[in-house]
Amino acid sequence: MWEAFLRFIEDRKLAREKVLLAVSGGIDSMVMLHLFIRSEIRIGVAHCNFGLRGGESDDDEAFVRMCCKRNRLPVYSRKLDAMKVSEKEGISIQMAARTLRYDYFEKLRKRYGYQKVATAHHLDDAAETMLLNLVRGAGVAGMHGIVPVRGALIRPMLFATRKDIRSFARREKIEWREDRSNRKTHYRRNLVRRKVMPVLAEINPSVLEAFRLHGEIAMDTGHLLAEYVELLRKKIVIRKGNELRIDTRKLRSHAGAPTLLFELIRSYGFNRSVCEDIYRSLDGPPGKIFLSGDYRILRDRTHLLLARRKVSGREEHVIGADQHHIDTSHGTFSIRKLALTSDMKKNIVTGRLGDPNVAWLDMARLKFPLHLRKWEKGDTFRPLGMRGKMKLSDFFINNKYSVTRKAATWLLVSGGSIAWVTGDRIDDRFKVTAATQNCLEVIFEAQ
Repeated sequence: MWEAFLRFIEDRKLAREKVLLAVSGGIDSMVMLHLFIRSEIRIGVAHCNFGLRGGESDDDEAFVRMCCKRNRLPVYSRKLDAMKVSEKEGISIQMAARTLRYDYFEKLRKRYGYQKVATAHHLDDAAETMLLNLVRGAGVAGMHGIVPVRGALIRPMLFATRKDIRSFARREKIEWREDRSNRKTHYRRNLVRRKVMPVLAEINPSVLEAFRLHGEIAMDTGHLLAEYVELLRKKIVIRKGNELRIDTRKLRSHAGAPTLLFELIRSYGFNRSVCEDIYRSLDGPPGKIFLSGDYRILRDRTHLLLARRKVSGREEHVIGADQHHIDTSHGTFSIRKLALTSDMKKNIVTGRLGDPNVAWLDMARLKFPLHLRKWEKGDTFRPLGMRGKMKLSDFFINNKYSVTRKAATWLLVSGGSIAWVTGDRIDDRFKVTAATQNCLEVIFEAQ
């Protein structure tokens, strides 16, 4: 482990000067701390106490402080309220904690003159990230997993597996704190860790080495692809004023044109599914518009015209007819079309499958592409079971929506009409009836 650590940080030139270590007290970060102490590289330790496990969180902080005192290391620790940020911003606690943690590390790095911040991500973490990116359809850019260096952030433990780290900790008698939440399968990463990876290891006992090799190949492939795309961008894309024009005839003359289009416009917030919708539209009449959070693309006769949207910066997503997955700032949408059996239809119509985070909508009444957006002044819809329309603002008041909940609520819109107030009520006009043959099932999983 020791020789492999030195070789890894030397080969990748990760840490030659003053490094701030992110130490939680868990086994991974404590082994990293032990290795850095032995290396004689100048280090300091940063710890975040989110208070999410009550007294255990305070014990973790005390443990890290005691270890640093014993080794005469500077330690910086702060209590951070991830719960408050989660409620205020309408994001998951995990996302809030991550943002707070890295913001805190960066402030410490700049204030106390550290060149790098080191986290204890290892090879298992990288493999799990690759799998999660794969099922999200992340493409080449997401298939290298966790990289060793990103700006001032380094991951010096990516050479080691979880098993390597545990064996080394026991052999060296390194103390650490256990986080019981790591044993839960509620979160997607822990589900991959506890259920998926063991099955893959049965198929290939060297699966982690295979992921490591795949990550390196994916990273190299990504660099080659980026260079090639930039060469083609000069031939296909021209700027006219504040607008970019993509020549569709030149675009379609290249092999892998849909992927090329994605690479040309993904930095403007367009995901792969929307790019596929855009590419399919090239065989249709001009005039169709596609939106990302900040940009819009207009399908002209010979060009795709890309410009910044004239909106207040609100997030918006477009759902194509063949789209199955949407990631948003407040959660994930899974979408599938269902041919209804009589039993399914009966259960949906009678409300026996009631779940506020699942909507079943009559396919015959939907107009694609659908849109996901936040509420706007003047919005109306017809709540399920009502005959007349209601202002959405009144619906929020009647159902005691907080300001935070209103800001985090997505609206699924079809043809300009609200089909579903996510997590609460569908519009009566889009409900499944006895005459419905096919329905769209939309599941929302809040983050």
